[in-house]
Amino acid sequence: MNETRVRLDLIVSSAASRTSIRSLIPVASQLSSTRKLGYTVGGIKGRSLIPPRRVDCRMSDPFSTSVYRAVRAVPRGRIVSYGGVASLLGRPRAARGVGQALRALPDDSDVPWWRVVNRNAEISNRGTPHAHILQKKLLQTEGVRFNRAGRADWTKYGWDGDGLPSDLRAR
Repeated sequence: MNETRVRLDLIVSSAASRTSIRSLIPVASQLSSTRKLGYTVGGIKGRSLIPPRRVDCRMSDPFSTSVYRAVRAVPRGRIVSYGGVASLLGRPRAARGVGQALRALPDDSDVPWWRVVNRNAEISNRGTPHAHILQKKLLQTEGVRFNRAGRADWTKYGWDGDGLPSDLRAR
């Protein structure tokens, strides 16, 4: 029996994958590119996912390292905008830099990139094909709900930086 493997496009943290991998398999089968996910879903029953690897920040520039640390601090079930991350880091005009840092993540990163959305609390449709489908599904498994227009409620799911390491906070 041949094993069918589906390589997902984006990174899924081990915490999210433990509870929701069965719901991600139909999404994974729609993905065509293999740019950004170190997780392989095996066609053999009971096969587990490869655990995520911690990003080696020595390979990143200081701003990207700060972005990764800040995004890791976003709690499960909460969202933050690209500009929100930039503002928390003291660089309010660096929203695009936050996006570029997240896009440059290695395949098997542990950074929960899917918790970062655009300023309208919508998922951005840029980057890897079908990535927005996976991002929305990951957020939904964490409890984030979207209205008919595809927007989450900032008052309910928005993150204000509580729990951000003090050395990252803007002075």
